[in-house]
Amino acid sequence: MLHIDLNISQITVTKIVKLISMDILDLLLKNISEEILITKCSGLFTFDSYIRGFHAYKQNWDPVVGRRYPCVVEEKNEHDEYAVAVINDDEVVGHIPLRLSKIMTMFLKLTGSYIEAEVTGKYVNRGAGYGLELPCIYHITGQEKAVLWLSHKIDSIMKKHELIVNRCLDKEKKEKQ
Repeated sequence: MLHIDLNISQITVTKIVKLISMDILDLLLKNISEEILITKCSGLFTFDSYIRGFHAYKQNWDPVVGRRYPCVVEEKNEHDEYAVAVINDDEVVGHIPLRLSKIMTMFLKLTGSYIEAEVTGKYVNRGAGYGLELPCIYHITGQEKAVLWLSHKIDSIMKKHELIVNRCLDKEKKEKQ
C-alpha cells in the first residue's frame, strides 16, 4: 500500500492507493485542476499520542484543536539527547513522548521525512508524573520504507508501554485488596 497525502486548497484528502506503476498515479492526477503538493512514492502514518510538557509552555501559546504543528529535532536539549520539539511560531511549545524520541529523531534525519502534531483536545493530566499534556495525532510523512519501519517501531514501543502500565494498574489493585 502506498499512502498519498494530497493538499488541495486548504483541504487535506488522504487517499490510500495500491499502485502498480506511476502511470496510475498520473491518471489519478489528470482531472484535478488545482495545485497539488505531492511527494511521489511517499508514505503516511498517523497515531494517537500526546504533546508532552504543556505545563512548561502553556504561557507561550494557545493550542488550536485541529491545527497541525511541525516537529523538529531539538539538537541541544539538556534532558534528552534525542528530543523532538513541537513548534509554534518558531518557538518550542512541547515535545513528543520520551519513549519515542530516539526513533523519531532517526526518522527526521532522513531526507524527505516530516512529522506534525495535530492537537485533538484540551490539555489533560494523566498522572504518573507526566504533567499537563495535549492529546494529539502525530502525522508521519516520508519515504515509504522509512515510514513503514517507523510505524512498526512505534507499534512495538506502544505495546510494551501498554503492558507496563497494565502491570502497574494490576499491582495497585492487588495492593488495595
